[in-house]
Amino acid sequence: MRDESYKAMNQIDIIQKLKNINPNVPEETLKEIAEYLEAKAQEDINFFFSLSKVSEIMQNEDETEIAKLHAFITEKGLVEAIKRYWFEERVKQKDFSILYNSLVNGLEEELRIEINKFLLENISYYDSGESFYHGVLTGILSRMEGYILYSNLESGLGRSDIIIEPIDDRKPAIIIELKIAKSEDELETRCSEALNQIETKKYDMYLRKENFKNIIKYGVAFCGKICQVKKA
Repeated sequence: MRDESYKAMNQIDIIQKLKNINPNVPEETLKEIAEYLEAKAQEDINFFFSLSKVSEIMQNEDETEIAKLHAFITEKGLVEAIKRYWFEERVKQKDFSILYNSLVNGLEEELRIEINKFLLENISYYDSGESFYHGVLTGILSRMEGYILYSNLESGLGRSDIIIEPIDDRKPAIIIELKIAKSEDELETRCSEALNQIETKKYDMYLRKENFKNIIKYGVAFCGKICQVKKA
């Protein structure tokens, strides 16, 4: 459940509360976290990070983890730092066995259902952009045992979004191309465009050179918390 206790707080209140949790966090980090939370407190949206999660990270006594958090904030901005920590934790807690089984067996409808479950439970409507969804899928699929995941691998006439190569060459290899739809009505069309891109750009060339004969190709399109999946 979201912790909304910060909603009535201003920056000074938030900074003090964070200091009480962990006095060793740099002042600059505290200020950036407080600014972010104060801004979000004014918005009535289901953003997926709150003071409770910040607190959880800051309670970690490992100075390396705190330093890592600050480094992410400095390098990529607070929102990206928070998203990465949050997402890694969520993926660790989930059982994706049904999703993985659907993926490698070409069960596009089951795969769609499983991805949509994760999006519905974990993603904000305010998250968008192909790079965001690309990160979500690579984070989930990188945990598949017996497979090697390549992100943006050069193959054929371009770079494929996701290529998944099995260690056992008797198993199917997988190519996934992602698209963003402006509305749910566009999802089917965008899936078809993704599959067409796989063919025209010859994204299967890398896998063909590695002597994979069984290659499953997916076009996946996203619109907010909804996705559509289409198999070639």
